[in-house]
Amino acid sequence: MIKLKNVKKKYKRQLLFSKVNLKIERCGVYGIVGENGSGKTTLLNIISGFIKPTKGKVVNKFKGVSFISQKVNLLDNLTVREHFEMFNLDVNLLRKFNLISSINKYPYELSFGMKQRVAVLISLHKASLIICDEPTSHLDDYNALLIMKEIKKVSKEKIVLLVSHDKKLIDKYCDGVYKIENKKLNLVKENSEGKAIKKSADKMKFRLKKYKKKRRLFNKINICYMSVFFALIFFLNLTISMKSDFEEYLKNGEIESLDYNKFYLKECSEVVDSNLVVKKCTNLGKEKAHNSILSMRHQ
Repeated sequence: MIKLKNVKKKYKRQLLFSKVNLKIERCGVYGIVGENGSGKTTLLNIISGFIKPTKGKVVNKFKGVSFISQKVNLLDNLTVREHFEMFNLDVNLLRKFNLISSINKYPYELSFGMKQRVAVLISLHKASLIICDEPTSHLDDYNALLIMKEIKKVSKEKIVLLVSHDKKLIDKYCDGVYKIENKKLNLVKENSEGKAIKKSADKMKFRLKKYKKKRRLFNKINICYMSVFFALIFFLNLTISMKSDFEEYLKNGEIESLDYNKFYLKECSEVVDSNLVVKKCTNLGKEKAHNSILSMRHQ
């Protein structure tokens, strides 16, 4: 992943760009365009870690970075084969660019275009982040096409950042295009695949958000139902317990007070005859409850 947050670069009194934000997570070819002197190469150098920004944060989670520039960086004391062996690369890659016949030659024995093709091949296959600054400059149309096809091929598993003034090349091979303009970096092109993936991701986020909302509502309803259920169990147990105590008191003939629907019957015993004890309700005078107690006692 590549991430730039509020990146600013200033040379003495000259401001190249400010508040540049960029986030690339998917593999592909991403073009960076702009006028001469707008800071394209400087931005590539900041991303690769060659120079530091004046301000802002740069996140580059790639272990290796290959920088392909307009200059050819080959060692004159090593042959083409030795360059490939140094990076544990298959020399058969040279067949793609018709360079297999130059495998045992030194860089100074090659033309500038051949040296550039060798350098591009090595850089494309030795790192997971490829940064290209005019990789097809000084190449004829045929070899430039071979280079771009190879860049497009490796971009299926790597991220490639490409700076070029060739508009046709940018439009044909880039999955996304960013433009430095007015000291800002703006996305000016996104391919249909990227749009489809973004749309799918947005749709998935919406569904996930909707699911979480329903889940929270479901949990609240469950809590309400469980609260009501336990409340009912509690009051049912309380009612059964009170009824059992009341029946026990009736059975033993020891009713002194009755707690029922929040009123109390306090006794004032008085003998009426030898078979019946009359309980007077001195405090509330609930006649029906009193008569019920007398009836149950009589039974």
